[in-house]
Amino acid sequence: MLPINKTEAKIIDYLYESDENAILGPYAIRIADDLKIPKRTAYDALESLEQKEIVIADVRGMMRFYKLAKNWRKVAELERNL
Repeated sequence: MLPINKTEAKIIDYLYESDENAILGPYAIRIADDLKIPKRTAYDALESLEQKEIVIADVRGMMRFYKLAKNWRKVAELERNL
């Protein structure tokens, strides 16, 4: 696996700060807008984080809502040590 890049780290921080009790997490365009990053960059980073099992997507219709996986800290720590 590849290490976590700067954009992925920003997204992890963003999701960590978002409301854990919310039924749905934020969607990619909201994340991109809030972090002031290009939408394509957000989509790519979220896809990478999903592959690394750091975030999970809840698919509702054509929308994907993102949250940190329950074991995200463990996975991120393993990534950092590679």
